[in-house]
Formats: sequence, structure tokens, C-alpha cells
Amino acid sequence: MFRLTSSVYRKLVFVSLFIAASFAANASDTSTQTKLKENLLGEWNVALYFSPSNPPLSTTMNISKINDDGTLEGTFYQTAFETARYTFIDDSLIFVIVTADNSGSYSTSGRLDLNGNIDGQTLSTGRNFLMAWKATKSK
Repeated sequence: MFRLTSSVYRKLVFVSLFIAASFAANASDTSTQTKLKENLLGEWNVALYFSPSNPPLSTTMNISKINDDGTLEGTFYQTAFETARYTFIDDSLIFVIVTADNSGSYSTSGRLDLNGNIDGQTLSTGRNFLMAWKATKSK
């Protein structure tokens, strides 16, 4: 017959609490990630800051599909994504999108927070500029 000593009992309680806390943390992370993915899906109003001294121009970004393999589908500045990937860090969904036009490639990255705001930047290799932008979800 197995005898449970107080030392073994304390260790079992500690291990059980640790396992329960790990499951709770993973459930919270999964819930946060699901919420961020749901928030990203759809149309976004984007304010493009070409110059700090001028008012921003506007365009749209549309995230039409969020795939479980970490890829995205959609359009930015009315141009289809050539490639797009996302991942999670802390309480944010971060992504990168590559598009192109006749002038060359555009590498766009952004960070969606839990408040539903995206801060991003776009590098144009063909036009030689780096532009900041902010986006809010279309109603």
C-alpha cells in the first residue's frame, strides 16, 4: 500500500497548481489570439503619414482571410498581397505584408493591439521612402 507523506503531498499540490496555472495561461493566450485574429479580419481605414508637416492621406486595407498557417490574404492600397504573415507577441498581433506596383516592392508591417488600433510602417524600395501609418476598423 502506498503511503502519502506530507512532503510528497506538498509536492503533488505544487505540481497540480503549476499544471492548472499553465492550462489557464494557455487558455488566456488562445482567447487573446482568437480575439486579435477576429479583430484583424475586415476593412480598415488607413491614415498615411508621408510627411510630418502635412496632413495624412487615406486609403483602405482589407484583410479577407486569416489562415491557421500564419498567412493572410487581402489588399492594401488596392493591391493584392503577394505574401503576408502574422504572429503574436505579448497582447498584440504583428504582421508583415508585401505588395508591389510598377515602381517596385512595398514591405508593410503593423501591430494590432487589444484596443483595435494598428500602428504600422511601409518601406518602398522603388520610391525610396519609409512611411508611418495608423489604421482604425471601418464601421
